[in-house]
Amino acid sequence: MVARFRWSLLLSCVVSSVVAAQGAAPSASTIAPIEEQIAAAVLPLPAESRSTATVLGYNMDGKLTQLRMGTGVMTCLADDPKLPQFHVACYHDAMEPFMARGRELRTSGVTGTQVDSVRFREAKSGALKIPTQRCVFQVAGSRAYQSGWVA
Repeated sequence: MVARFRWSLLLSCVVSSVVAAQGAAPSASTIAPIEEQIAAAVLPLPAESRSTATVLGYNMDGKLTQLRMGTGVMTCLADDPKLPQFHVACYHDAMEPFMARGRELRTSGVTGTQVDSVRFREAKSGALKIPTQRCVFQVAGSRAYQSGWVA
């Protein structure tokens, strides 16, 4: 039952960044099945947009990969099993270069507010385009949920 879980639904139309925690790679047992990752990733979207979103999630090696190619204009990120809190987010496809650059920076070891500092410096120089469509929908909260809660 979803009512048993405390979720914070954050709807914002600003660019938000997710700070990746450093640590060991998740084990195969901590990575949710693809169907569950997709169902959770699209939760922030209105119901009518969920089936058309592109979804990025995690393979059994813990690497971010495309789980589903969408036909709509939104991309959703599945919950990162390495992070202590549950967090899924969806954003307009126009933001993908900006978001991909953030993921690239985090992978290279850039952390915290430095990710945005680099991206905005690159945007100012013209090396990275800031999208005009900047809507981000997120759901974040405790991992205290039971398997199978996503319908």
